[in-house]
Amino acid sequence: MPHPTIKMSPEIPPQSTEIFRRSRINEHGHTYYAYRHWLTDEEAGREALSRSPEFRREDLEEMTVQELELVEIDIIRDFLKRPDTQEAIEQGRMTLGIIKPAVNEGVNFPKNIHSDHHSARYIVERFIEPAWIPEGILVQFAVPLSPEQAQKLYVEHQGKKFFEDLIDYISSGPVTFLLLYDESGRAVERWRHIMGATDPKQADFESIRGTHAPSLEHNLVHGSDSRESAAQEIGLFVEILEDWHDFLQSK
Repeated sequence: MPHPTIKMSPEIPPQSTEIFRRSRINEHGHTYYAYRHWLTDEEAGREALSRSPEFRREDLEEMTVQELELVEIDIIRDFLKRPDTQEAIEQGRMTLGIIKPAVNEGVNFPKNIHSDHHSARYIVERFIEPAWIPEGILVQFAVPLSPEQAQKLYVEHQGKKFFEDLIDYISSGPVTFLLLYDESGRAVERWRHIMGATDPKQADFESIRGTHAPSLEHNLVHGSDSRESAAQEIGLFVEILEDWHDFLQSK
């Protein structure tokens, strides 16, 4: 796979980098409801710092995981609402990728990878970064999906015999969302090439599915199939962020 040079426009302010690194809330829990139970037991709820990304390291070190998560969500929401970001989505320069829960239950995974967090990181480092370069991954954010949110994501499959199993699977643990940028306007096509064909038996051997997916039903990753669906699914991602933000604020 090629290693193209990507012109980074639009880009997230470099001041935000430390906030993204410091947020660790999504490494805990295994399901949508377990996350909320874990947070209920957490000694947090203190007032978050200003939502400006201009934080000193000392500020960040004193923030709770909830406070860090709120700041991170604010940064992502503001970024997605910018006119240049919306233009990039419309022009096909941006797409949404999803790493599903329990990826490490696939085939040929390294034996030392056990958690959802580590398996998602393995997918990013093994398949996405070499083909896309790290700077092309504008956002990487893990959050559990409710069954209702999962139904919105897969609404086109509603009524099919595998629909309920699909919803149960993708809402069974943390889902990692990736916002991927390609200056050439082929973000959708590039991500789908890295994923491989929906059916792993037909996927390129070097793709994610061709290497690790055990079956059509458990094919590990998801990607928008057009610019239009990318725009719709990025919009759903914003809704999911809003829901998670509201929950954290209610703590």
